[in-house]
Amino acid sequence: MKIKQAISLVKSENQAFSDDTNLTDRFIWNKILTKSKLFIKQKNDSFKVTNNNFFYTTIDCLEMELVDSISCCQEIPNCKILKSKHKLPKIVESNSSSVIRGIYTLDGGKRIDLVTINDIIRLSNSRYKPNDLKAFIKNEYLFIPFKEYPKAITIEAYFEDPMEVLNLNSCNLKDKCISPYDLEWKVPSDLETVIIQEVNKELLNFFHRIIPDENTDKNNQSK
Repeated sequence: MKIKQAISLVKSENQAFSDDTNLTDRFIWNKILTKSKLFIKQKNDSFKVTNNNFFYTTIDCLEMELVDSISCCQEIPNCKILKSKHKLPKIVESNSSSVIRGIYTLDGGKRIDLVTINDIIRLSNSRYKPNDLKAFIKNEYLFIPFKEYPKAITIEAYFEDPMEVLNLNSCNLKDKCISPYDLEWKVPSDLETVIIQEVNKELLNFFHRIIPDENTDKNNQSK
């Protein structure tokens, strides 16, 4: 289902409030996003996250640059380290882990192991540095220590807002005028109806709180 279709479903169930200026596409999409993240976190915590490719969004080409570890990662002194040129869009996290399917090099698709910065600190104190590629995330940037390559990577994950991924990938799009609402809504199909229902419940409560009670107004005027 596309984002615009999900928004349309919510609008069709809330026609009574269609004249309200709060009921914008962006407002509705933010509500859908919030509920989507909640249910995906629950699925991830119970190890029910699907391996279906459709579920994830891909950053096609995240450029990396060689930096001084002292300036960005003081925990790892005197270390060659690659840092992503751009911040990563926020990735959905749960109690168990971030919802990341994989990080790969562009040349040959070699997998990069995602570890914690504490793992890297332990490795930096070791006499032998790993031959395989490892990465960690700090302050929303991706880092690859002990290496001067790759110069770019691709990452598959469940990002909170696919529109942020679209902006990051925009330089590679043939049609740069694509509407973000034409993107796919990245949730398992079994959650779509549940999430829409939860959004409708929240909107109903929201609008009932802000609609003034006519009887209350009349009572106030009669005093």
